[in-house]
Amino acid sequence: MFFAVSRKARVLAAFFLIVIHLGAGYEWPAIEESVAYQRYLKRKPTELSKLIYLMDRFNFQGMEIRVDGTTFQAPLCVPYVKAYLALQYRGERAEVWLQKHVYRSPFTHKVMYGRLPGEDFRIGRDMLFSELAKLRSLEEVAEKPRS
Repeated sequence: MFFAVSRKARVLAAFFLIVIHLGAGYEWPAIEESVAYQRYLKRKPTELSKLIYLMDRFNFQGMEIRVDGTTFQAPLCVPYVKAYLALQYRGERAEVWLQKHVYRSPFTHKVMYGRLPGEDFRIGRDMLFSELAKLRSLEEVAEKPRS
């Protein structure tokens, strides 16, 4: 079923899958302890690196995304998301890119949703914004000189 939809739908669905793991009640590892953050630290801290961090952070088993009534599993989508990001990223702030590419379906303009196992579907973009804000806060703390 996943490969029966168009490439752009798969790519958008894949990126949205990243957002799902910020659901209420889900126990996340601390950002500093995550594999995604360790990879992020090895890259130059650009806006593109932040988007890649989000992809890495949310690439978990069991995550689902719903686009235009079709539900997708996260592990199948990540390669498409990375390809879509490579083609569509134009140097904008991560929040701007997320707002433009990860909120509504390109086909029906319906809001895209995601969920964790055992939870209800939620707006995915808002979950990504939350995780991105946590990353930015962590960077601000790290940049402040110690007195």
